[in-house]
Amino acid sequence: MRAFLIVLSTFIAVPAFARSKAAEKIHTKAGKLFEMGKYKEAAKLYNDELVSLDSADIGTEVEEDVRERLVLSLYSANDKPRAITEYKALIEKFPRFRFDPDRVFPDTIEFFDKEAPILAKPEEPVVQPAEVPLAPREITTAPQEPLAPAKTWKWYYLTPLGIGQFLAGSPVRGTILLVLELGFVAMNVAGYVLLQRERQPDGSVGSLQRAETARTVMNIGFFGVIGSAVLGIIDGAALEP
Repeated sequence: MRAFLIVLSTFIAVPAFARSKAAEKIHTKAGKLFEMGKYKEAAKLYNDELVSLDSADIGTEVEEDVRERLVLSLYSANDKPRAITEYKALIEKFPRFRFDPDRVFPDTIEFFDKEAPILAKPEEPVVQPAEVPLAPREITTAPQEPLAPAKTWKWYYLTPLGIGQFLAGSPVRGTILLVLELGFVAMNVAGYVLLQRERQPDGSVGSLQRAETARTVMNIGFFGVIGSAVLGIIDGAALEP
């Protein structure tokens, strides 16, 4: 059996509203696709969620939320004709709907205002006569977090020694791979050192049994490092940011 030695330095170089279970599952998956920048796939799932809504959710904030996300997904996927069509359907179904400027970029709001100016025009409030004037009261709204920019998979998630997992935000998997790979490296080097100690100046070995054991330790360490490195690469390729 041939023995292998690894050079360590070279290796190192290398949900807001209640939904049914079915709709909630689709909604969660669509949200992840949107965050990954897969807007076309997200739009398809939001359309599926719209179809699968319970009758109790039709005409409620649940349907309004899904329709808004469908419009934004189509717009982000550069399918603007469909985005405009769905936006008009949204306004027709929910006349009081307006994009939240704290969550949607201004240029997106401006686009739909230009494409559907009549639909996007705010309704004139109906003023009811009051016998007794009421003192104005301050209305405060809780700030809403803006939509986070979509994150995409990065090539450096494939970095060995668990570094890729750490960079992707998975410290547990990164620690496991780091300990595993360093352990196999240490085993490989230890086997090599033990094998060299058994070798005599004349080319023979002091103890054949100890030499074979050292050689076996070397090989286990070598193939262990290779296997754990491949495992880390496969895991890094499947990581979701």
